[in-house]
This record gives sequence, C-alpha cells and structure tokens, in this order.
Amino acid sequence: MIRSTARIEIYMKSGAAGVCTSGAVVRADDFRVAQTGVATRLTGGSVLDLESDVFYVYQFNIAGDGRFTLAARMDGSEADLESTVYDSGDAKLGGHGARSFPFKVPR
Repeated sequence: MIRSTARIEIYMKSGAAGVCTSGAVVRADDFRVAQTGVATRLTGGSVLDLESDVFYVYQFNIAGDGRFTLAARMDGSEADLESTVYDSGDAKLGGHGARSFPFKVPR
C-alpha cells in the first residue's frame, strides 16, 4: 500500500521577540517519532513531509518568555490547519501536555 504524504509547515504565527521552540513531531496514535529537529521562531518554522490523514503532536521545549501562537499549514498555503496560543511561563512550568501542539495532516 502506497501512503500519500503532504508538506506541512509548523511555524510561530505570532509571539514575543526572542521566543522560540524546538522538539519533535510524533504520531498521536502510537507516539512514534515522525521528525526530529523541528524548530519555530517568529521569523520562521520547519517544513516537514508527513503522512496524510494522520494526527500528529509537536512536542516542544521553549526558550524565551511571553505569549506565542503555534500553527500548522500546508506548505505554500496561507490558511492554517490548526493554531494554539501558549504562554511560555505556563508551558515551562506545566506538564508535558502544556508543551504539545496537536494537528492533523489532511488527505
């Protein structure tokens, strides 16, 4: 069976200057690592080739302080598939779920 893939950009849609994230994207169903070395900052993000029609979670660490919004979109698109607002203080002190960004890659 040939599985289709899609190019997805994980990026920081808005945020305080100096805030950045780094981590890995894992499959939500079994937490297998799909991509390591994923990073976001206000000036950019990471483009990944991921399997279509699958839920993923970007598990990240944070550097810097302030609020920020992570988003996922098809590479080259302006429309977000998903976006979530975080506060770096809450995320740094919270459990691992506070530093997780879930999204689904469409067909």
